Amino acid sequence: MARSIYFMAFLVLAMTLFVAYGVQGKEICCKELTKPVKCSSDPLCQKLCMEKEKYEDGHCFTILSKCLCMKRCNAKTLATELLD
Repeated sequence: MARSIYFMAFLVLAMTLFVAYGVQGKEICCKELTKPVKCSSDPLCQKLCMEKEKYEDGHCFTILSKCLCMKRCNAKTLATELLD
C-alpha cells in the first residue's frame, strides 16, 4: 500500500514537471535607444521606441534616466525545439 502511494506521488510530481516545461513565458528583447534621450515619461519613450527603433514598447527608467525599448523575441519553446 505504501509503495502505491509513493508511486502515485511520484507520478503526479513528474506530470507537473512535464506540463510546466510546455508552458513558458515570452522572452523580451531590450535595448537602449540608439540616440540617448533623457526621458521623463513612458509615453515619450514609447513613441520614440515605436517610431525610431521599430520596437513594440518602451519604458522610461527615471532613476537611470534611460529609455529602454522592448519587443518579443523569436524564442522557441522547449516543445518546438524538441520537435525540430
